[in-house]
Amino acid sequence: MAYADHLRRYFPAVRGVTYLNTAYAGALPEAAASAMQTVYAQACAEGRLEPVHAQRLAAVRQQVREQLAHLFHTDAERIALTTGTAHGLGMVLWALPLRAGDEVVYAGLGDADAVLPLYAFAQRRGVVTRRLSGSLDADALVAQAGASITPRTRAMICAHVDPQSGRRLPVEALAELCRARGILLIVDGSYGAGADPITLEESGIPVYVVDGRRWLCGPFGVGAVVVSPDVWSMLQPAWTGEPALASPSALDAWGSFLLAPDARRFELASGDLAPWTGWLESLRFLRGQAGWDLVFTRVRGLSGQAMERLLDLPHVRVMTPRDARVGMLALEVAGREAGACAEDARAHGIEVGISPDGRWIRISFGLYNHEDDVERFVKWLEQVRA
Repeated sequence: MAYADHLRRYFPAVRGVTYLNTAYAGALPEAAASAMQTVYAQACAEGRLEPVHAQRLAAVRQQVREQLAHLFHTDAERIALTTGTAHGLGMVLWALPLRAGDEVVYAGLGDADAVLPLYAFAQRRGVVTRRLSGSLDADALVAQAGASITPRTRAMICAHVDPQSGRRLPVEALAELCRARGILLIVDGSYGAGADPITLEESGIPVYVVDGRRWLCGPFGVGAVVVSPDVWSMLQPAWTGEPALASPSALDAWGSFLLAPDARRFELASGDLAPWTGWLESLRFLRGQAGWDLVFTRVRGLSGQAMERLLDLPHVRVMTPRDARVGMLALEVAGREAGACAEDARAHGIEVGISPDGRWIRISFGLYNHEDDVERFVKWLEQVRA
């Protein structure tokens, strides 16, 4: 893949280290870092003046929506911008008209950004949560989900990709189940967006939460929620700010206001111009210079190559199912604690991650990785055993 090798040069972070931790944060392309530096330099030199700064910010955020709409095969009007997973899930949960005793079923939510908004919401509202096993195969998980739905079940939350095991969940089948049973499906796409192709409208997923910092190569603090118009009337925005207004003048001193006619009605704050500019440049790079088809092919291909090599190591157990992998593999190394493994790998110039529960190490691949990265990691694992 000569062209993929060429693209590596645009990601400085992978030049001096074997970077296998996109599941924590993707490498920033030079164009994104440069764009953010330019924004700060301009703000320092010229000030952040009205209305120029606000106009620039609104224009950049709209371009981000359009880039995401292209990626997910949907419309920009369905996209609300957030600061990441916790903000996105919290925004949706608090907009749901749930009462004490109502139920939310969930599966594959591993890290705090996903589960804490749910737990806090459930505690405050008196909502009952039911956890499904994320380790089941697709058919068994759908069957368990169907059996767990009761007359009080109002929503289901599932991960696109389980951050613990790296397993892709059957989100399309769960969407069909939820639609048939009349409950809302919310998919946490934090570990799938940008790694696994998904067409939201065809899949029937009404709410899809995005974190921009992983396979979408954005800075920390950027994200989005894609919300189908079919559920706009169901959701009652609880977190609102100026970006949610139909226009800056759509608010008066007597309590009257008019929300935006699209998914912007769910937005809370615009944030700083620099991160949004950086994310826009990353999305442009991934779409324009790389192409999403190449991104998806590289990510899945490298994870497959790594799995084949790792299966030959008797002291390594791959926890990710072969037929449900995307861009991340979870591994158990016999006789070694995951944290100690990660530290040893870092000492050898290899950056890996740890699963949310701390039991397994994770390796995850981005566009910028190379087959040599796989071999370097495998050689390190061989000496770990020795």
